[in-house]
Amino acid sequence: MKKSFKLGFNIFLYLSILFLAYYLYKQDYLFIPKEFDWGLMVFSLVLLFIGFFFNSIQWVPLLKSQGIKISYFHSVRTFGMAVFGKYIPGKVWVHLGKAAQISHVYGMPITKVSEVSFFSQIITLWVGALASLILLISLDQYDIVFWSFLCFFILTGLVISTKGMQKIGSLIIKRLLKKNFVFSSLNPAHFLKVLPLYFFTILSYSLGFLFFIKALGVSDLGYQAMFVFPAAMTIGVVAIIVPGGLGVREAVISTFLVSLAVPAEIAGTIAVASRLWFLFGEVFVFLLGFSFQRIWKHNRYPKQEV
Repeated sequence: MKKSFKLGFNIFLYLSILFLAYYLYKQDYLFIPKEFDWGLMVFSLVLLFIGFFFNSIQWVPLLKSQGIKISYFHSVRTFGMAVFGKYIPGKVWVHLGKAAQISHVYGMPITKVSEVSFFSQIITLWVGALASLILLISLDQYDIVFWSFLCFFILTGLVISTKGMQKIGSLIIKRLLKKNFVFSSLNPAHFLKVLPLYFFTILSYSLGFLFFIKALGVSDLGYQAMFVFPAAMTIGVVAIIVPGGLGVREAVISTFLVSLAVPAEIAGTIAVASRLWFLFGEVFVFLLGFSFQRIWKHNRYPKQEV
């Protein structure tokens, strides 16, 4: 029943995006770029796929620091199989999905694995906030958005690194959700070992987005444009009640691109098209995870010769 609901929800989600794109196109808010570079588009997709691969394994060192050793194979498999769950409202399905599978395979308490998964999301948001601050500084935009990102960056940094803030966070979660929650703890040495894959993920997404923009004919943008996507992703994830950040991410992308002197109609086209572009990455990691799932099942339950 749950699987049918998730499938139906995802179909509805992407049909909605297609109808939205069609409506915007009919209203002359979108247009098909005349200068379309297939080479740059392919390169942007390769970078996107690399980003998704890094994303699928980035929490392995974090798990290891918490005494949970898993293989990169199972990390990719579980992430890929759960990637579309994030479109269910609440953003918890994607984390519980892979956490439940890792817990089952390795015989670990699901509560502990879920806590590490949540902590991994905090690190992702921290790195995304840093990229957002770089973008805002490059734009000389020191407004409420900048100060909000700065406060969020400092707050998440404290949650990652200090036990005092972790205790406060645990109390808040217990008060709101009526459940005990223990934050994972990282010492500076472990933190430095964990961070690289998170940075590689954001960097791959960002460079991929920059070449995606250039593929659509906007060739005169500087390096600042690459940080638009991580900023939009961060805000989209924080908007927990919106499934998959639907609408939020596109609005942020469009707004920032306009700030970079991109015409509004082109910014709108890029923002909506970026959802489809990112979907290619999700399909890639799903197919990769599915292929790993088939290999794992075949090795786990080999066919018996009659």
